[in-house]
Amino acid sequence: MKFLSSLFRFGKQPGDSLSESLDKFVPANELERELKALCKGKGDMSRFLDLLLRSKLYTPMRGDANDALGGKMDLIVSAWERQGQMILAFTSRARMNQKENPHLQNMRTAVLVDADWLLSRVPPELGLAINPGLAAAFYMPAGELARFKADLEKQAEESPPPRE
Repeated sequence: MKFLSSLFRFGKQPGDSLSESLDKFVPANELERELKALCKGKGDMSRFLDLLLRSKLYTPMRGDANDALGGKMDLIVSAWERQGQMILAFTSRARMNQKENPHLQNMRTAVLVDADWLLSRVPPELGLAINPGLAAAFYMPAGELARFKADLEKQAEESPPPRE
């Protein structure tokens, strides 16, 4: 995948109030390891995006688990001054459950979803914030998310069908 890391934002953003430092961030999985490396300026964007598309994300909701099972997912949206409004997602339950996260004030439950499924359902006016407020975070504003999704669709069209 051809993506420029300058399109996306990593790490804590202005206004994030959590005190965790990147040095104290202990990755819980491969996606978090690559995300931490990117936040330190040492990771590989293509590898991270590939891992992201194959990962499951914890997605906080205002409703309860029965709402999610019924197809009604009232996902939590938060706003950042420079990036606009974004749907929230977390790379592990531990990240989502970190105390003090002001973005989760209205959370009642969370669902574990495939990242590619979630990306396909984010409305065009919203972006995606992964681990918002934490030291190892990834922000994909609406415009960049739209370009990313368009690139994925184009790659899918250009790729030969799998052999059986």
